[in-house]
Amino acid sequence: MSDHNKTKQQLVEELTALRQQVADQRRITDNLPVLVATAGFDGYYKEVNAAFTTILGWSEQELLSRPVFEFVHLSDRVKATAHLEKLKRGETLTNYLDRKVCKDGSCRWIDWVVIPVPDREIVFGIGRDITDERWAKEALEKAHDELEERVAERTSELRAVNKALQESEANFRTLVDMSPDAVFTGDLTGRVTFASRQALQMYGAESVEEMRARNPLDFFDPKDRPRFLANLQKTLEEGMTRDIEYELVRKDGTHFIGELSAATIHDTTGKPECFVAVLRDITERKQTQDALERERQSLWKMLQASDHERQIIAYDIHDGLAQYLAAAGMEFQAFNAMKQNAPQDAEKSYQTAVELIRRAHAEARRLISEVRHPVIDERGLATAIVSMACEQQKCGGPKIECHTSVRFDRLPPILENALYRMVQEALTNACKHSKSEKVTVTMVQEGQDVRLEVQDWGIGFNTEAIDKGHFGLESIRQRARLLGGRLTIQSTPGAGALVRVVVPILENHTED
Repeated sequence: MSDHNKTKQQLVEELTALRQQVADQRRITDNLPVLVATAGFDGYYKEVNAAFTTILGWSEQELLSRPVFEFVHLSDRVKATAHLEKLKRGETLTNYLDRKVCKDGSCRWIDWVVIPVPDREIVFGIGRDITDERWAKEALEKAHDELEERVAERTSELRAVNKALQESEANFRTLVDMSPDAVFTGDLTGRVTFASRQALQMYGAESVEEMRARNPLDFFDPKDRPRFLANLQKTLEEGMTRDIEYELVRKDGTHFIGELSAATIHDTTGKPECFVAVLRDITERKQTQDALERERQSLWKMLQASDHERQIIAYDIHDGLAQYLAAAGMEFQAFNAMKQNAPQDAEKSYQTAVELIRRAHAEARRLISEVRHPVIDERGLATAIVSMACEQQKCGGPKIECHTSVRFDRLPPILENALYRMVQEALTNACKHSKSEKVTVTMVQEGQDVRLEVQDWGIGFNTEAIDKGHFGLESIRQRARLLGGRLTIQSTPGAGALVRVVVPILENHTED
């Protein structure tokens, strides 16, 4: 039947149905967690959705009654003017970043996709709020915002309404297909009833029918399925859930991480009838976050190592250089007090102070050498340990035997220095305090580990009484911990002592 042969009542019924369709589409748009707007080339908004007013804080009347540029940040208005000219030429804008001014004076960044309709002198736009690194929610295009209020009009008016509705649906699908996010609609059980092109690509499906035939739980990793069902019920009760992360499963069985936002669509009575959902693949973002966290942990360990190294150097200065300098200062004070009345005693104090200064100088040179012994750089760790034992032997004390059996040639400088210093600390303690006639130093490679041992047969000590006042042992403990190694101290009074450190050398200690 042609439009000329229809009765006025039939035309009224058809127009009412069309209005209901537009209202339904507007209702869908208002339930979307993204900003949707229609603007004219005259610089005014024609229609905005609920998310637009909620996010920016302006009422719909305020947004429609004032020029668009008033809601654009001052520094972005020149750019906005240039983009408006592009739109007038029919160019589509994607990933267009726009700072919107909120009613409270703050600004929010919106990522827009804007499609012009030059013949109608309007543009359709959908934007996602990325201010708090919230990834965009899918854009559902608004329905045509204008239908004439007259119930029955001429046939040409009805044709115009039909054409506007068709254009609105086409624009809606264009925006959905252009969005980087996947868009779904589903029934109240979560079963898919519509999937955008991006959604099909994301899951590797050939058609909407293929996705509709699958159980909605099949799209989720088994461990996340109970949580999905709980959030589905929460969406029914609260109307919306946002930015929930799930581990999802593609058609080919591969997994990815997705961020899902969903809203409930209600009928005219307020009863929920379906869901609309926006899904973004955030696998790359999660991988980046994990990499940053690993880097942060690595930097933290580096800072700890640096701090402990300063503590160890402080222990060395405290036990040697600082003691010599303190004693020299006391002798100089005694010299100054006695030089008038007891010149001979004053001279002795002076000579003693000079000798202590010489020792302090020698100790300073020794400390500089111990920070990084030159023999390590020239001949390697094994030779440096033997050289250290020989130097210690020259100072008197127990007989020192060295045993080394390693397959490696050189190690990273940081690791070589740390191993050298641990042997040095243990050997120094044994020679100073054990009263043993013999001390052995052993370095053996065991697979991917190196085992260091310093053993004496002296007076021993109670291992349970060790505290942080024992600077040498504390420095060994700190170095072993930072290198991922294990420190063992075995001793009983009268039975000697064994200090053993096992440190990984092949996998955990590499240099960039």
